[in-house]
Order: sequence, then C-alpha cells, then structure tokens
Amino acid sequence: MWTAASERIHNVVNGSRVELPCDLDVSFTKAELDKMSWIKGPRQLLSLGMYKITEDERISIVPPTLLKKRGFNLLIYPVTTMDNGVYRCAIVIGGETYFKTYRLNVLLPPRITKAPGPILKVVEGDALQVSCSAEGNPPPTVTWLMEVAKGGIQILPLRFNKDGFEFARDVLKGLSAVIRWSLKNLRCNSHRRIAEHHDRIVDFVEMNGYLQISQINRQMSGTLACQAVNGVEPKATRKMRLDIRFPPEVHVVNSLIKQSLGGDTVLQCQVNANPMGIIVWTFGKAKIPINASSCSILTNKAVKYCVVDSRQKHEERWPSIISKLHILKLTEDDFGDYTCGMTTMMGKHAASTTLESKYIDLLIPQDTFPNLNSRCDCLMTVRCVNAHKLIAWW
Repeated sequence: MWTAASERIHNVVNGSRVELPCDLDVSFTKAELDKMSWIKGPRQLLSLGMYKITEDERISIVPPTLLKKRGFNLLIYPVTTMDNGVYRCAIVIGGETYFKTYRLNVLLPPRITKAPGPILKVVEGDALQVSCSAEGNPPPTVTWLMEVAKGGIQILPLRFNKDGFEFARDVLKGLSAVIRWSLKNLRCNSHRRIAEHHDRIVDFVEMNGYLQISQINRQMSGTLACQAVNGVEPKATRKMRLDIRFPPEVHVVNSLIKQSLGGDTVLQCQVNANPMGIIVWTFGKAKIPINASSCSILTNKAVKYCVVDSRQKHEERWPSIISKLHILKLTEDDFGDYTCGMTTMMGKHAASTTLESKYIDLLIPQDTFPNLNSRCDCLMTVRCVNAHKLIAWW
C-alpha cells in the first residue's frame, strides 16, 4: 500500500510536457542507483535503473549524467488523460525503501457536450428555455452570453468580453431604460430578475447552464452563446441565432396625400415582420391588387405603377422593408385609397393612404368667360386641378 503522506499534486495541461523529479534526500552508490524504479499505481513498472520498461514512446527517463545529480527524472510528452494517476520513484538501500510520490492531474480545456442547435426560433411573447452542458478538468462553469449590437437592447455600462459578447443577465438588464428591474437571490447559485412594464413581466433565470426567459421580445434578437470556462485555454463557446418570430406590422408614412392631375406621386410604407413575406399594394375598397414592376427595370414609359422595395440596414436586429409605390401621370381614376399589406404564417396586417386631388385656386377676370351672365365687373375665383385644364369654378 502506498502512503499519500508525502504525495505531491502536479497539475499539467493535456498535450503539454511534464517532468517529475526523483530528488530523494538520501545518499546511494552507483550500484544502488541501478535499483531505482518508477512505478505508476497500482503496479505498473515504468523503469528500473537506466532501463525503460514501458513500451510507451511518450515516456522517457532523464539519466543523472544530464541532471548532474544522483537521480532519475520521469519525462512524459505529450501528456494525455491516460496519464492521470499516482507515480512513485523508489530505491531500496540497506533494506529500507525511500520514495517520493506524485499525483498527476491532467487538466482538460472545457468541451461543450450539449447545446441547442444553431438557430432558435421563438414566437414573440413566448418563453425561452435552453440548457447547455460541458465537461473538462476542472469541471467548467457554464454561462450564457448575448451579442450586443445596434438596433437591439442597449447596455449601460458596456462591459464586453474579448468576443464582443456580454453576459445575458446584463443584456436583459439593459431593458431598464424602459422597464424597472428588481433582483432576488435564489438558491442553487442562480440569478433571477423580474421586470415590470405595465402588464408585462419578464422573468429571467440562469442556473448551472440552464437559461429561462419568461417572455421573449424582438429586442432580444441576435446571437445567443453558451460559454464554458474552467481556467484552461481555450474556453468553449457555442453560438446560436435567436430568431424572434412576430406577425407583420405595417406603417404608412402619410395617411393622406394630395396631388394634382397629370403629376406623379409616391406612396410609402414600412413593414416589420419575421419571417418576412411579400408586400402587396391594393387599390380601392375592393382591394384590387396593383401589378407594379420594379422601378429599376422600368422600360415602358406608358406604365402606370412601379415599386421600389429596400431592406433596412443590417444594424436592425429584425427584418424590415420600406416599399415605395410610384404612381405616374395621375388621372381622376387614380384617386382613392391605396393599401400596403403583408400576410405571413404569423398573421397579416395592412395600412392605407388616401390619395386626393389637389386643387389650385386662381383669380381671373370675369370677361374671360363672355357667355356668363354677371351683374358685376369683377374678378372670379376659379378652382382648377392643374394649370392647364379648368374643371370647376364658383
């Protein structure tokens, strides 16, 4: 039985080099030195004197001629997890055994063994529950991180790590600009935050690799990351995109536009949706679809409609499109209600703009109309829809 009274723990990173010294505090002759041995517990003989017994090519003995002292050092390179265990160098002199014992502890960087897939699809307003597991030596600590980007939650103060991520609990705390947060300590070394805003409550729990957000909103769109750290490099990180689904939201720039006959006009709407669908423009109460080609490939000058759809800059964390409907050479039949709408698997929404005729009031002499009966010699007010065609007067 080996005693652990003088056991020394030697930590070494997997794949590196380790040298265990056999510096026994005892004098011995060269003949006695040939009896010195290295043994790996429980009974695996590695070397005897200057002879290596094991066939493992990673293990070698450093002779005393190189050490310039009376002893043998055990060299292992590269170290693997199979090298974990107890090692003893020993020598018997005069019937008494002298030995030194080491416990080799091979350190392993963290490795994530269980994590969600690369894309997490969550409906806005629903709860998110994810878990992440990792292994390593020593056992790693698992933490959830979120990417901080423009267009999403703003963090004050900003405390980024080297990868540009922030702790998830701090990212969600960034909602404090509009939501009042309170912190409560739970058992099991967990973090729980409750956010109240009118009738909305966001409950956030993080514990031992488990993450729960009771109510997801689109501001949380972006990259979620599970990170495992145990002090041994490299740390392990698994990234996933948080894809928040929500129905279309249509907003028109102007609910009423006035334009004169013969002129051109542009109607504009912005649609936020995830997933994004196709924007459809319709006309009138009957919602007659408008067949509009792209303005960028417009070749026929006689065309009535063309459309320009442009996605917002990548700074936005959720999909958004601005659609501009160009109506050319207005006639009386073009005035009415124009509706911008979208339908997706999440729902549908629409908003309308009313296009009205724009009149021009002119003061002209009465004798311009000689056939009109008038009792006075004065100016008349004439209302025109454009400068070239007289439509009505009074």
